[in-house]
Amino acid sequence: MSNLTIKSSTRRLPHLVSTSGWLLMLGEVIALGIIVAFTSSTFARHDAIAIVLSIMVAYAMPRLVYSQGRTACRWGQWWLLLVALALAIYTILSIKLWTIDAGCTTQMPHLHSDDGSYYRWALNHYDGRCPEPKISFKGLPLFALWLWKVLGVSIVWPLALNYMFTLLAIVMTGKVAVRLLEHRVEPTSPATIAAVAMLMISLMGFFVSQGVRLQKEAACALGVTLVGYALAGMSRAGNKPSVGQMRRDWAIFLAGCLILALVRTNFTYFAIIGAAMMALSNHCARWKQGAAMAAAAAAITVSFSILFSYTFGQQYRTVDGGDAMALAFKVGIVQQPYLAMIGDYFHYPEWKRLLLMPVTAGVQYIIPFPWIYEGADSSIFSVLPRVRVMWYFVGGVCLHYFLYITIIHYKQSNLGMWAWWPLVTFFIIAYITGGSVSRYILPIQPLFVVIALYVLLQAKHGNYRRSLTIWLIIYTFILAAVLVMCYQTQVDYLNSLEQYYRMKLQHKL
Repeated sequence: MSNLTIKSSTRRLPHLVSTSGWLLMLGEVIALGIIVAFTSSTFARHDAIAIVLSIMVAYAMPRLVYSQGRTACRWGQWWLLLVALALAIYTILSIKLWTIDAGCTTQMPHLHSDDGSYYRWALNHYDGRCPEPKISFKGLPLFALWLWKVLGVSIVWPLALNYMFTLLAIVMTGKVAVRLLEHRVEPTSPATIAAVAMLMISLMGFFVSQGVRLQKEAACALGVTLVGYALAGMSRAGNKPSVGQMRRDWAIFLAGCLILALVRTNFTYFAIIGAAMMALSNHCARWKQGAAMAAAAAAITVSFSILFSYTFGQQYRTVDGGDAMALAFKVGIVQQPYLAMIGDYFHYPEWKRLLLMPVTAGVQYIIPFPWIYEGADSSIFSVLPRVRVMWYFVGGVCLHYFLYITIIHYKQSNLGMWAWWPLVTFFIIAYITGGSVSRYILPIQPLFVVIALYVLLQAKHGNYRRSLTIWLIIYTFILAAVLVMCYQTQVDYLNSLEQYYRMKLQHKL
């Protein structure tokens, strides 16, 4: 009887797979219809067609990458589609904000800050229509320039590229999680691990919102996840990969380093650090591969530093601080309470900046604050980056890993040296920037998602469940208290500032 049941189930399986596949395709057609309706009612026909086609092509690559191998499952594909649709709508709204709402065109959008600098640099090198701004890393505007040579000038093409990079980084987060955790959290299936990791990273509002800006974070996140995937293969004790797998790891690692070197060359140092840490790991039998990867990443760093005229003096000043860093990371009016706290940070000696690391790392971790001040912009462009619940949750779980699992239960199974790599990177960024630019840690957030997922799966199987529950309760109270204190400090400062300007205005009158 059981054999008949098995045979009957086997006969029905292709029909079920086919049905679910057709349902997914129907969902994609409906999502496309939503995008077409939205763009056609907002933009002129030419721009609407360009937006729809670019999003379709940009979605196809992550979908294809995710569907390959054992990491794919049907609900993971549905989640990728929902995220792709939400990000597409956000991207379209961004284009509308920078063009129609600002009285501009898709060729000459109204962009601010780094977005505007990259766009103008690409325009200058395309046809010289505007002065060339000074930028350090030219990879992102080069991507835009290459696209324009084929497709013509438009904000649509580079934004669609970043849209694809963001979705690819989400997919690669799942693949990194599978490679690192699969043999450590049995009997959880690879598809489940990948899908949950993708779910967690895509619920980080700041991460996804910055990914579809004309900035470097999307490409950096993809580069970091590619490097992380290659290094995850070295974390398995006694693992002897095939020649084919070794070649794939090298190709993926070098691709990640090249992307990082193109868009933000100083991030390639983190690839060097990661490979060196894996080479020095006491449980890693592949130290030669780690050393070779570190050397290759160093060679790429030097080559692109020369190519982009990113001199050793500039790199030294980045770490050493001084006037240039104080000017580059000067905080605005809203950040004055923090400036009063850390003082003239970039002119402090190294030991004093190291002593301030708990403060700078804490600020880097917690900002941007999950609230909007009265009278400020309350649109989706301000709200989405402040959706911080998942990041705070991931951070709290990771703190349990570093403070409890690796210290008190260090003899038991853990993620080894790989897990310390993103933490070291996090502290280096906090040290260099004084914790004032939380955007710089976005590319390493997928790595922290993998660490947090490991702890959660261990707890699901009965390990560390009690300690994790107690810690998360304590952590929630501490986080809430810190946020309330920050909010009240900020409100008091803004109120006093408003009162000062009112008195000044009355005095003039």
